[in-house]
Amino acid sequence: MAMFLCDKHGEVVASFVSPNVASAVNAGTDLDVLTITINEGFGTSRNKVDQAFVAEIVSEGLLSADSLTGISEESSWEISCRLAPVCAQCLAEWVSLQQARIETTSS
Repeated sequence: MAMFLCDKHGEVVASFVSPNVASAVNAGTDLDVLTITINEGFGTSRNKVDQAFVAEIVSEGLLSADSLTGISEESSWEISCRLAPVCAQCLAEWVSLQQARIETTSS
């Protein structure tokens, strides 16, 4: 479990997301996200990523386009090396805001 020092929440657990998602969380901007699953051998993790990130790692053969799951432990490790840490609490707040905006615009 990696720790992260957040200006708003102090020392918290880090969540790992694509660099574009990290930027959106930190800036409070909208971004469509997907959840991928990777298994690095010591357990699985679910990570928020953007469409461009998915397209890149699918084209490189690291991620299954159908299941959004890492192809192997090695590919999952390669994917995890490209993820950026963010405050888990900030990410949860940002995801909630994203969902609220989607619900508001679809009503």
